[in-house]
Amino acid sequence: MDSMNLVTESQTLTELMKELFNKYPALQNTPFQVALNQELTSKNQNISLKDDDVIALLPPFAGG
Repeated sequence: MDSMNLVTESQTLTELMKELFNKYPALQNTPFQVALNQELTSKNQNISLKDDDVIALLPPFAGG
């Protein structure tokens, strides 16, 4: 599992996603899900971020 610590001025998940898309343009063409503090969410939700939030970008997966 790869991870990184990111210091950001983004106040919301939407702002953070824009920041990540600007920094890593290939993400825009990569399918993934977003989890915030171990709960799936939409990368387009305007959720407020707090210090020490954990955001995960998850590859496509199927359940059964």
